[in-house]
Amino acid sequence: MSETPGGALEDSMTSVEQRPVLLESLGVQLSMISHEMQSDVPGTLAALRKIGYRTIEGSLPAGITAAAFRAELDQAGLSCPSIHVSIDAGLPDNLALGDTDAVISTAKTLGATNAVVPTISIMKLLRRPDAKELLQT
Repeated sequence: MSETPGGALEDSMTSVEQRPVLLESLGVQLSMISHEMQSDVPGTLAALRKIGYRTIEGSLPAGITAAAFRAELDQAGLSCPSIHVSIDAGLPDNLALGDTDAVISTAKTLGATNAVVPTISIMKLLRRPDAKELLQT
C-alpha cells in the first residue's frame, strides 16, 4: 500500500500520461470512492487529478463546509459542475432538496450549475406527509 496521499486510489490506477484515453471531459462520482474521500480528502482529490480527471460530482464530504471543499478542489485543480442533493431531510447528507437556500448557496460556492437527486426510493418518498410539497420544489 502506498504511503502517498490518496495512495490506495493512486495505486490502482496509472497516470494520465501512461493512458491512451484523455479524461479531459470525463468526471468521477465521489460516491464511487467514498471510503477514500472519508479517509483523505486532499490526497484523494490530488490522485484523481493525477490520473487525469478534471471534474467531480457528489455531495460535500462529511464535516467539510462548501467553502473548505471548494478550496480543496481548487488546490487539486478540479471543478464540481454538479452536486448531489438528498430527497430526505432526515438523512445525514449535507443537502436536502427542501432546503433550497442551502442547495443554491452550496452550488454557487462550488461553482456547480446543476443539482441532482442521485437516487430516490419512490415508495419511501410517497409515504412522507410532505411528499407533494417536496415534489413541487
